[in-house]
Amino acid sequence: MWLPGAGLVKRIAIEGHASADGDAAHNRQLSDARAKSVMTYLTTKGGVDASRLSAQGVGADKPIADNNTEEGRVKNRRVEFNIVERD
Repeated sequence: MWLPGAGLVKRIAIEGHASADGDAAHNRQLSDARAKSVMTYLTTKGGVDASRLSAQGVGADKPIADNNTEEGRVKNRRVEFNIVERD
């Protein structure tokens, strides 16, 4: 898989995130489902080999914005792609 500026990417970790709304266990499940949904899309619709991807939810453990505001909570509900291995 070629990504501009990153060269040939061999493996990507898909990381799901959630806001701090609600129960921590529920948020971890929600973020895990979010990451796995993206992985499923990439493998079924995008033609990406599943062996090149991993998916995991981290719940609300890594916020990028303030969970005390609605705007911040919206930003914290996200999926990130992290390059694990490149050629």
